[in-house]
Amino acid sequence: MMKMKIFTKGISNSFLTSYLVKSYSELCFPSSEIDRICKIINDHSFPHPTMESTLRQKNIQLSTPLIENVLGRLFTGHANGLKVLHFFHWTIQQSPSLEHTTWAYERMLHMLIRMRAFDKAWELLEEMYVKKKITHKALSIVLSAYARRKSFDETLEAFERVGNFVGELNTDAFNVLLKAFCSNRNMKQARAVFNKMHHRFGANRQTFNILLLGFKESGNAVAVEVFFREMQRRGFDPDIVTYNIVVDALCKKRRIDDAFELVEVIKRKGCRPNIWTYTTLIHGLGIVKNKNRACELFAELKSSGFEPDTALYNALICCFCKAGDVKWGLRSMKEMEKEGVGCDNVTYHTLLSALTNLRKEDGVCELFGRMVARDHVLTSATAIMLMKFFCSSGLHDKAFQLWDYVLRKGCCPHGHVSNLLITELCYRGKLEEAYNCFAEILGKGLHPYKQSFDILQKFYREARRENQLSQLEEKMRQLQSCLPASEEYVSVLSESEKQHYASWRC
Repeated sequence: MMKMKIFTKGISNSFLTSYLVKSYSELCFPSSEIDRICKIINDHSFPHPTMESTLRQKNIQLSTPLIENVLGRLFTGHANGLKVLHFFHWTIQQSPSLEHTTWAYERMLHMLIRMRAFDKAWELLEEMYVKKKITHKALSIVLSAYARRKSFDETLEAFERVGNFVGELNTDAFNVLLKAFCSNRNMKQARAVFNKMHHRFGANRQTFNILLLGFKESGNAVAVEVFFREMQRRGFDPDIVTYNIVVDALCKKRRIDDAFELVEVIKRKGCRPNIWTYTTLIHGLGIVKNKNRACELFAELKSSGFEPDTALYNALICCFCKAGDVKWGLRSMKEMEKEGVGCDNVTYHTLLSALTNLRKEDGVCELFGRMVARDHVLTSATAIMLMKFFCSSGLHDKAFQLWDYVLRKGCCPHGHVSNLLITELCYRGKLEEAYNCFAEILGKGLHPYKQSFDILQKFYREARRENQLSQLEEKMRQLQSCLPASEEYVSVLSESEKQHYASWRC
């Protein structure tokens, strides 16, 4: 992680990588305790009765690392953010000597924003302000959500509102706003904001790095080169962050030789390439499926004193997989473990993706079994991929094992995971099991996909058991009354009910 920070310095919470879940050592308490608490929260009937009374009966020994691990797990598991907020506030009530860290506040804020509970998110920001826990990352979480889900003018209004929490809007706050548009690849709006506001707030190297990164992520390599020159014309010398962005842009466009040439230019200018520079190059070699050159570069790095980290190994594994050599990818993973370099979600997902594409059932099952044996918490993307593979391959026992494992780890199955399993069960004639899965999702305070309900309804009608769905419909209406859903669920309701609940939605 420390090596990754070399690259992301100056671009807080970089969207080059996925939003990272903070990892704490679990030596002070067993992983099973995290599982237990998360399961208590997820299994709690929402919105009644109150969660606080349930938590008080469970003999939970609170500590800051435990709370952060629980929040991280619930975030990864897409738990109901309003339920998590009850837990978040309950912990302080139970132990006033405990104080939530800024990281805990940021994660809680992200969960609320993700479920579009904007009012609750602003209330939490107010609490952070009072407790002097406001960070630029927290503001970035809010503004990025506005840029993604609200209008341009609403996002600018939210930015002005942010001034109440930072005291004075300055260049750093301006950079957060730009990053909100860039992270959503709204580069037209990002340019408009820059042109409109840079005279008011000024700009620094980070401003230009954010814009460069946005152009690169949106796939506009020409804009990257033009803006790179514009940055220098304005008197801002490139740093290693700038160069890494340009190197990555060249690699994405398969201009590998140009990328290597730029690295030599970097060296001549006295700006030393870092581990992420070489990680980017190996990723680029993977894009053009040149595994031999990637291996040579990896070996050169090791011999020159670079200590490969997880990201560098992941790039090499990805290179092997793109070249169709999964066997060497698996060997690289074993080498990681032998060298004491930990595997992460990217490691597993890359290999599983390659194995599923090749329809290697034994390999997928073996790697999934290894993840379970190591108590690894699956991300939603990995769980979706595995469920799709197990269902399409007729591996129903594995599909149920995946479902049970996700629930046992205190995670809520992503809507697409439940949709895949419910659909498969219905077509296999296992209506009771499909019904129970649907009810389980509702019981956790989450809206199942409309498609899941449509499939369930279709098969229950054919079996002339449609009246059994009335209980599910009532639970959906109760949940809708306190937790508005997106369009993919709302259309299950009548037109009058849609209009009634529309005012709740953000």
